[in-house]
Amino acid sequence: MSFIVKGCRWVTRTFLYLPTKTVYLSGPSLGVIGGWDGLEPVNICATLTKTNERLWVANHSECQRMIDVRFESLFVVVNMIIYLFVLYQLVYLCTFICAMCIYRTAVRTKYRRLT
Repeated sequence: MSFIVKGCRWVTRTFLYLPTKTVYLSGPSLGVIGGWDGLEPVNICATLTKTNERLWVANHSECQRMIDVRFESLFVVVNMIIYLFVLYQLVYLCTFICAMCIYRTAVRTKYRRLT
Protein backbone atom coordinates (compact mmCIF):
# COMPACT_ATOMS: atom_id res chain seq x y z
CA MET A 1 0.00 0.00 0.00
CA SER A 2 2.84 2.37 0.83
CA PHE A 3 4.29 1.76 -2.64
CA ILE A 4 1.02 2.85 -4.26
CA VAL A 5 0.81 6.02 -2.15
CA LYS A 6 4.43 6.91 -2.93
CA GLY A 7 3.82 6.23 -6.60
CA CYS A 8 0.75 8.48 -6.67
CA ARG A 9 2.66 11.25 -4.91
CA TRP A 10 5.53 10.91 -7.38
CA VAL A 11 3.17 11.04 -10.38
CA THR A 12 1.33 14.06 -8.96
CA ARG A 13 4.57 15.88 -8.18
CA THR A 14 6.25 15.05 -11.49
CA PHE A 15 3.39 15.55 -13.90
CA LEU A 16 1.26 18.16 -12.15
CA TYR A 17 2.95 20.05 -9.29
CA LEU A 18 6.33 20.85 -10.86
CA PRO A 19 5.01 21.89 -14.30
CA THR A 20 2.35 24.07 -12.68
CA LYS A 21 4.93 25.70 -10.43
CA THR A 22 7.22 26.30 -13.42
CA VAL A 23 4.40 28.02 -15.31
CA TYR A 24 3.46 29.99 -12.18
CA LEU A 25 6.97 31.33 -11.65
CA SER A 26 8.28 31.55 -15.23
CA GLY A 27 5.15 31.92 -17.34
CA PRO A 28 3.69 35.13 -18.69
CA SER A 29 1.88 37.43 -16.30
CA LEU A 30 -1.80 36.56 -15.93
CA GLY A 31 -2.82 39.23 -13.46
CA VAL A 32 -3.80 37.89 -10.05
CA ILE A 33 -3.41 34.23 -11.06
CA GLY A 34 0.36 34.33 -11.24
CA GLY A 35 2.81 34.05 -14.08
CA TRP A 36 5.73 36.06 -12.85
CA ASP A 37 7.73 36.21 -16.13
CA GLY A 38 10.71 34.56 -14.45
CA LEU A 39 11.22 37.35 -11.89
CA GLU A 40 13.44 36.73 -8.91
CA PRO A 41 11.62 35.86 -5.67
CA VAL A 42 12.65 39.19 -4.15
CA ASN A 43 10.98 41.07 -7.02
CA ILE A 44 7.85 38.91 -6.76
CA CYS A 45 7.50 39.67 -3.05
CA ALA A 46 8.10 43.37 -3.62
CA THR A 47 5.34 43.36 -6.22
CA LEU A 48 2.93 41.39 -4.04
CA THR A 49 3.40 43.60 -1.00
CA LYS A 50 4.10 46.85 -2.84
CA THR A 51 7.25 47.36 -0.77
CA ASN A 52 10.92 47.87 -1.52
CA GLU A 53 12.99 44.91 -2.74
CA ARG A 54 15.62 45.55 -0.05
CA LEU A 55 13.14 44.46 2.62
CA TRP A 56 12.83 41.04 0.96
CA VAL A 57 16.57 40.62 0.43
CA ALA A 58 16.89 40.64 4.21
CA ASN A 59 13.84 38.38 4.68
CA HIS A 60 14.39 35.86 1.90
CA SER A 61 12.89 32.88 3.76
CA GLU A 62 9.69 34.81 4.54
CA CYS A 63 9.52 35.87 0.92
CA GLN A 64 9.86 32.29 -0.29
CA ARG A 65 7.19 31.19 2.18
CA MET A 66 4.81 33.86 0.88
CA ILE A 67 5.36 32.74 -2.73
CA ASP A 68 4.86 29.10 -1.74
CA VAL A 69 1.61 29.88 0.10
CA ARG A 70 0.23 31.76 -2.92
CA PHE A 71 1.25 28.94 -5.23
CA GLU A 72 -0.28 26.28 -3.00
CA SER A 73 -3.61 28.13 -3.03
CA LEU A 74 -3.48 28.26 -6.83
CA PHE A 75 -2.53 24.58 -6.96
CA VAL A 76 -5.61 23.66 -4.91
CA VAL A 77 -7.76 25.32 -7.58
CA VAL A 78 -5.88 23.50 -10.36
CA ASN A 79 -6.38 20.19 -8.54
CA MET A 80 -10.10 20.87 -8.16
CA ILE A 81 -10.49 21.69 -11.85
CA ILE A 82 -8.70 18.48 -12.80
CA TYR A 83 -10.76 16.50 -10.28
CA LEU A 84 -14.03 17.88 -11.68
CA PHE A 85 -12.89 17.17 -15.24
CA VAL A 86 -11.98 13.57 -14.39
CA LEU A 87 -15.25 13.13 -12.50
CA TYR A 88 -17.18 14.46 -15.50
CA GLN A 89 -15.33 12.08 -17.80
CA LEU A 90 -16.07 9.11 -15.51
CA VAL A 91 -19.78 9.97 -15.34
CA TYR A 92 -19.85 10.37 -19.12
CA LEU A 93 -18.07 7.02 -19.58
CA CYS A 94 -20.42 5.23 -17.18
CA THR A 95 -23.44 6.75 -18.91
CA PHE A 96 -22.09 5.64 -22.29
CA ILE A 97 -21.41 2.11 -21.04
CA CYS A 98 -24.91 1.86 -19.53
CA ALA A 99 -26.49 3.15 -22.74
CA MET A 100 -24.54 0.62 -24.78
CA CYS A 101 -25.57 -2.21 -22.43
CA ILE A 102 -29.23 -1.19 -22.69
CA TYR A 103 -28.96 -0.93 -26.47
CA ARG A 104 -27.29 -4.33 -26.80
CA THR A 105 -29.89 -5.90 -24.51
CA ALA A 106 -32.70 -4.38 -26.59
CA VAL A 107 -31.12 -5.60 -29.84
CA ARG A 108 -30.65 -9.13 -28.44
CA THR A 109 -34.22 -9.22 -27.14
CA LYS A 110 -35.55 -8.06 -30.51
CA TYR A 111 -33.39 -10.64 -32.33
CA ARG A 112 -34.61 -13.45 -30.05
CA ARG A 113 -38.23 -12.52 -30.73
CA LEU A 114 -37.63 -12.67 -34.46
CA THR A 115 -36.19 -16.19 -34.35
